[in-house]
Amino acid sequence: MFQYRFSREPLARELADELLGKKGKIVPGDRRLSVNPSSGTFLNAPRRTGKTTFLRQDLLPVLDALGIPAIYVDLWEDKTRNPAELIANAVRSKLRDFDGWIKKFAKGTALQKIGVGTFSFDVEKALSAEGVTLSKVLQELAEKSPHKKIAVIVDEAQHALTTTEGESAMFALKAARDALNTDPANPRLVLLCTGSSRSRLGYLLQSKEHPFFGSKLRAFPTLGQDFIDGLTAHINSRIEGMKKVDSKGLEQAFGRLWTRPELLLSVIGEAFIDTKQGGDPNIVIAEKVDSERNGLLGSLSKQFHSLSPIQQAVLRRLLEDEERFEPYSSTSMDEYRKRVPGDLGASAVQNALDELVKREIVWQSRRGSYHIDDPMWLDWYEFDTQAGSA
Repeated sequence: MFQYRFSREPLARELADELLGKKGKIVPGDRRLSVNPSSGTFLNAPRRTGKTTFLRQDLLPVLDALGIPAIYVDLWEDKTRNPAELIANAVRSKLRDFDGWIKKFAKGTALQKIGVGTFSFDVEKALSAEGVTLSKVLQELAEKSPHKKIAVIVDEAQHALTTTEGESAMFALKAARDALNTDPANPRLVLLCTGSSRSRLGYLLQSKEHPFFGSKLRAFPTLGQDFIDGLTAHINSRIEGMKKVDSKGLEQAFGRLWTRPELLLSVIGEAFIDTKQGGDPNIVIAEKVDSERNGLLGSLSKQFHSLSPIQQAVLRRLLEDEERFEPYSSTSMDEYRKRVPGDLGASAVQNALDELVKREIVWQSRRGSYHIDDPMWLDWYEFDTQAGSA
């Protein structure tokens, strides 16, 4: 794949300032996120749009440079493992290297005179009501840090809701937030949760039964014109003996690929293999984009038509109105019966939903609500509906 690293350090610095309760400066070209540092920040962005890359390569180094130790965990790192276990492992890792981290920032400061010492916790018990709580672990880590602050970043946080233990871990993070962030102007726990589905991540905030009720969900800024301009310059600096790439064409290509940088860079790499034999790279890129887009939509179409009639009917109903989807309502049952011959009961609908979850087309929260797993399905549904075949 064509390699291009686009730094979003200015956005990372802006976000870090807001997470730490500072006003900061508005960076030209980046929208202020208007986060609430004391209650935690929840950002959503579609899959493969650069969110995780930003967290790992931009935000974490900025927090480190500011002297804020950060616990980072990606709950999609291994979907076969309990999310609570992944969170516990991330905390354990920070406990293991914390003394060394403190010594790094103690150089040249009064911290050289502070005896840090090693403290240990039973991290497995920290996620339960037994022993030391996760909240207490985080409070101790914050107390030992140079600025009395600690950051916890949970990527794909909505996946925690797939298990009882995972949901308990999120409630434990809330307890830590409540204990550490008593001063809204000076939050000591920097809590950032991100997810690739607005509806699923928003489930953490929806009601008093959910761990972060009352917090706000915001869209993470997608890569914009500055990314396109930088990419255009990067490509053209490496082109010899052929027509230069047009930034407007790249902007259109990026939009048609759902603003997903990984897809665009893959297309560019393929295009340059072809244009080495001659031709206009702009035309070749546009053709490759159409091919990639049609291929992805075609793949979803094949997947849809491989489903049984009842699975198709249930998925179609969910795609029509995901936010208000009620699988067993009289309206939904009537819609299913229009497409599925014979008698149809609730058990058949449940079996269909179970299969859609198994195929990772649909995601189910622990409380039973259903959501589309990949937003690209919504684009496919619109495309297929316009074609009159869905």
